[in-house]
Amino acid sequence: MNLVDQKKKAAELVAFMKQDVPVWKPGSDQHHLKRRKRKGHLPDDFTLDNYNGLS
Repeated sequence: MNLVDQKKKAAELVAFMKQDVPVWKPGSDQHHLKRRKRKGHLPDDFTLDNYNGLS
């Protein structure tokens, strides 16, 4: 893969990551949310919709 192709792929990846809603692997969204709550990073009443809305 040449430099131009690498830059194009990187730009596509950045655009994908800036989408409004993250794409989670099946089941990992709830696991990640529970872990963040357990560590005190998020309040207990935080929902997955709240979490996905963070930017």
